Amino acid sequence: MKPMEPIIIPLGKLERASELKRTLRPLLAGLESFDPYTEDQLLELLIGALRGGEKCGRKSKEGYIITEKYVNNWFKTRVEPNTIKISHEDEEMYHLMTFALAAACQMYTGGTRMTVTEFSRRGKRRPLLQVVADIFTGKIGEVATQLLARDYGYEVQPDWDLSRDREQYRSDLTRIGRVTDGQIHNIPKTWTISVKSSASLTGAWAEAPEGTRVTLFWKVALPEDFLFRLLHYISSWTKLICFLEAKRLQEASPFNKFLEDMKKIEQKLIISCYFAGFYCPSRHTLRRPGQKLPYLGEVREPKHMCPIGRLRWKPPDFQELLDQIYCEASAGAGGPHGRT
Repeated sequence: MKPMEPIIIPLGKLERASELKRTLRPLLAGLESFDPYTEDQLLELLIGALRGGEKCGRKSKEGYIITEKYVNNWFKTRVEPNTIKISHEDEEMYHLMTFALAAACQMYTGGTRMTVTEFSRRGKRRPLLQVVADIFTGKIGEVATQLLARDYGYEVQPDWDLSRDREQYRSDLTRIGRVTDGQIHNIPKTWTISVKSSASLTGAWAEAPEGTRVTLFWKVALPEDFLFRLLHYISSWTKLICFLEAKRLQEASPFNKFLEDMKKIEQKLIISCYFAGFYCPSRHTLRRPGQKLPYLGEVREPKHMCPIGRLRWKPPDFQELLDQIYCEASAGAGGPHGRT
């Protein structure tokens, strides 16, 4: 098959994602595969890559020149190797779900220092199900990091602490050890590691709070009905439908239609997480309130923001980061623990 002609996107024309999808979609026909992402998910990742300056095309005076070859190379060298899949069969999925449900409950009962505005953009108060979804999304990057680190020979532990006594600002990863030995060490307090995950695949910026030493950034292809799928898999959804049918709801309109729709929820759930990379925040990445950033808008509070195209993402870089953290932790700065 003859390769299609290059697509040129004029400079300053990356704002409207829906138009960009239509323009870029023909390029995907030439890809060998883009599993585990759907076509729309990959298009959104590609838009985010263009906005953030990832090397998925060539910039010229006319605009961004994009070809099948550029896109295929970007996917095969950057996206595919840095994608972690978390499924309904992984125990880490249930650690995550339990944490999100427990954290949401404690938020409303005052049992944790987390608040109902945490993990929320612009600090808005949210309803319960939105709180659960936001916590799940915000925490999944830590679990994905845990799985990715194992590929590099390390076991890291996310911060699962919900107590009111926890420090307000602490590392999102609390312990590290080698997979091959039985010791796991506290990560020293000199390492404040921020792990951020976003369900916005078109995003161009990696965010980090002030005081962070290193930030790891993930993009998460999260199905909107992920919570229903999980409940379906553990039979809670099925039990709910059986309960409603026992109440003869299937005989009453429009509730019979509602029940049929509920039965169509898929049981399986696979969440694809793309490790966009990491960076060390500095004065060059610090943004002040009132600053306006492309594709994001006005910054509301002091925070670090780095274009995703400037993140370090290659395997040797991540290996070096884990080696450095482990070296300092195992030297005694954090203290040893038995494996838990």
